[in-house]
Amino acid sequence: MRFRLMITLMLAFLGGCAGNGQQFTVPFAPFGSDIGPDQQAVVMNAASFALSHPIMPVTLQGDHERPEVGYGETIGQIRAGNVRAALIAAGVSPMRIEILGQGGMIYAEGVPMPDIANDVVAIRIGL
Repeated sequence: MRFRLMITLMLAFLGGCAGNGQQFTVPFAPFGSDIGPDQQAVVMNAASFALSHPIMPVTLQGDHERPEVGYGETIGQIRAGNVRAALIAAGVSPMRIEILGQGGMIYAEGVPMPDIANDVVAIRIGL
């Protein structure tokens, strides 16, 4: 009897946690990597969603194609690391957060690359 009750409660809990994932886009100034008020607002919304969906994985991807002079890692990776730290500070478990490899967009030769497209960190929760 207790076993059935436990199974029912577990299924109800997991059903309440299941749902559609969501993506949040954290914008950065060109060549910027600091978490300012604009970035913090997006991170807090993402953290709130992540905390309300505790079984969904959290993945981060910083998009920027050009490594910066003086950095051992690309600015996209630095941004993703800063967003990860902000999510952890907001209460998201570091065990749930994965940083994917550097993103990048491929453009045909001679086609200008828009800066705004690459100056973001995508936070994907449950996707």
